[in-house]
Amino acid sequence: MRPRGSPLTLTGDTIVTPGPMPSPCLVWKWNKNWKGYGRVKYKGTKIVAHRAFYLHFCCAIPEGLTLDHLCRNKACVNWEHLEPVTMKVNLLRGNAVSALNARKTHCLRGHEFAEKSPGTIRNRRICRVCIRLNEQKRRAKRRAEA
Repeated sequence: MRPRGSPLTLTGDTIVTPGPMPSPCLVWKWNKNWKGYGRVKYKGTKIVAHRAFYLHFCCAIPEGLTLDHLCRNKACVNWEHLEPVTMKVNLLRGNAVSALNARKTHCLRGHEFAEKSPGTIRNRRICRVCIRLNEQKRRAKRRAEA
């Protein structure tokens, strides 16, 4: 029996459970890291299980690319559900705050962001229409006070 917390070694007897998708996920049910990715020892190196399965059953991962889970299941090791992409593409496909904000097409008040850069202040996108309206209100208030 292996010590608790140590990664499995990828061999022919590695156990996975099929998931409920049309092309079923192969869900890693053994040791996982704190992010939910399976851990395994592959060719003497500890790596995440989906990388080991991709390298073992599919092909090499091109330099500068990372594997994206198309099924959005971190525990899935099905190499058919993995695609090598850049880190930027991987992050933008996800559901992190940065990805959700990048997909927005309208500001909070419903104005459409311009196709070109909507502008940024302190690395946050701004709506030029909202800025213009706020400036007009501020100027009108100053005139009324004078």
